[in-house]
Amino acid sequence: MRHLLGTTLLAAVLGAIGPGVRLSSAQEAPAAQPTSPADLLLQQIDEQRRRIEALEAKVGELTTERRNIAGSLRQIEGMLANLRAELSTDDARAPLVLRAETPSDALASPESLMRELESRYRAEMAGMGFASEAERAAYAKKAQLWARLTNRELRGKRSWLVTLEDLASVGPRGQIARMTVLDAVTGLPIGEAVDVAFPAKFLERFNRGTRSGRWVLTSIVIARPVFNESRLTPGVFEFPPYVGPMMEFGFELDWYALSAWEPGQPIAPPEDAPAEAAEPGSDQPAEGA
Repeated sequence: MRHLLGTTLLAAVLGAIGPGVRLSSAQEAPAAQPTSPADLLLQQIDEQRRRIEALEAKVGELTTERRNIAGSLRQIEGMLANLRAELSTDDARAPLVLRAETPSDALASPESLMRELESRYRAEMAGMGFASEAERAAYAKKAQLWARLTNRELRGKRSWLVTLEDLASVGPRGQIARMTVLDAVTGLPIGEAVDVAFPAKFLERFNRGTRSGRWVLTSIVIARPVFNESRLTPGVFEFPPYVGPMMEFGFELDWYALSAWEPGQPIAPPEDAPAEAAEPGSDQPAEGA
C-alpha cells in the first residue's frame, strides 16, 4: 500500500513540473538511471533549470537585437527626412544663411545645449574605449548613468525668441511645429530649426497670430540625451544629432507661456503668463530632433 501511495505521489509531482517530463523504459534507460523517487525528482528539476537558463539567454539575445534594430531605424528615418528635403528643393544653389553666435548659456537654445552635451560627454568618457566586450560593457554602463544624471541636473526655465512654422497634426499625439530660436539682438537664427511638440492649450493663442511673425516661448528646458549602444559614429546624415559614441542629442520643453513679440519688447514671460501657464508635467514635453 505504501509503495502504491509513493508511486502515485511521484506521478503527481512529475506531472506538475511539465509535459516534457517522461520516464524511460528499462530498455531506453542509461546504465546510471536513478533508482529512487527522490533521484528522479532531482533529475527532472535539473532539466527544467537548464531549460529556464537557455530561455533566459535567448531573451537576452532578442533584447540586444531589438535595441540594435531600433537604433538603425532611427538613422534610416533621419536619412529619409533629409532626402525628402533635398528632393523638394530646386537645383539652384541654396543661399547662404547667416547665423548668430551660439550663446555660452547651455539652456539658451538647442544649439547651445548640443554643444554643452558634447563637451560634458567628451570629458566624462575620456580615456574609455570599447574594443573588447568587457570595455564595451563598461562604456555602455557609464554612458547610461551619465545620460540619467545629465537629464536630472541640466534643466532650467528660459524665455526664447522664436519663430514657429509648419504646424501640423500628428494624430493622437497632438501637433508639432518647426521652431527656430533667434538671437534677441541681431534677429539671426541660432543653429538649425528643430521639430517640437506643440501643446494643444496654446493653439488658440497661436491662431491669433503675431504681426512680427515672432514669439516669446517660456518653458522649462530639459536635457534629454538618448543612449543608443549601436551608434558609434556620426553617420552620413547626422540624424539624430551625434553627441558621442552611444549617445544622441535630445531635449524636452515643458511649455509655460507663449506670447506674441513685437520689436522693442523684452524677451521675457508676459505679464498675463499665469492665465495661460501650463502646470509642469501637465502636457507631454516637446522633444528636439
